[in-house]
Amino acid sequence: MPDPVTIKDLLAGQVRRSRKRLAQPALEPASSYCTGEVLFLAGMTLPAINEWKSWHWTKYSREKARWSDAVLLLCRPLVPVEVGRQCAVEVEIRFADRRRHDPDNYTPKFLLDPLVAGGKLPDDDSRVIALLSLRCTPGSGAPGTLVRLLPAPELRPSLE
Repeated sequence: MPDPVTIKDLLAGQVRRSRKRLAQPALEPASSYCTGEVLFLAGMTLPAINEWKSWHWTKYSREKARWSDAVLLLCRPLVPVEVGRQCAVEVEIRFADRRRHDPDNYTPKFLLDPLVAGGKLPDDDSRVIALLSLRCTPGSGAPGTLVRLLPAPELRPSLE
């Protein structure tokens, strides 16, 4: 398994980007990491759908670019999903507060698109992602978003 890469290392210039300007992700440099199986974005919690659905398109674009930059910077050690294979994607959103958070108000759109762009997923459609799970964990201490790419489990037949 490759050594974990932190955002601090990446922003220090050890990784080159081909964009004109790199947006500074709002990450906690010391605690964001990526191993071959897990990507953790410290300090970044996905915005709720009912929050971003009313944003102006420029604000939405800036936020999507911020997430894209953070994921692309950190996802290099992730083991890519082979073309023709299915996978399961687990997303855990960790909140510092103990308030209730409805998992159905969140979508991993800001995460999956950069994983495809970074070459870790061949595509983000149902032919590649067999199972997508999202969990909200309130009161977990440090806020952030955890992503795991796993082999697809054996799924039951459809409910027909």
